[in-house]
Amino acid sequence: MSLQDISLKLAGDTVRWVTAPPFELEERSRMSKGYSNNNSALNMSIHSGTHIDAPFHFVAEGLTIDELPLDRFIGAALVFEVDPEKYITKNHVESIKLDDATRVLFKTRNSE
Repeated sequence: MSLQDISLKLAGDTVRWVTAPPFELEERSRMSKGYSNNNSALNMSIHSGTHIDAPFHFVAEGLTIDELPLDRFIGAALVFEVDPEKYITKNHVESIKLDDATRVLFKTRNSE
């Protein structure tokens, strides 16, 4: 099995939910400027770039991301491509032929 990094680079123009703030990386201190360390701060929404929505996002008593077992996210996955002009819909989800797959990754217009 090969491993694929599907992470999007985080930058000010990284795709995010419409109400989410843009990604910001602030340089706080640099040794080259006389500080004793290099330090930065970041501000971003958890719905920026590559992410997963934990059940808690849509279910009041759902599990939070830290409560989900890590092994759920490691292993073979089916990649389901969604038309670049569309959002993921219930029809998309219902049309997926899982066969032996236990994980699904959605390739959307935001995946590039």
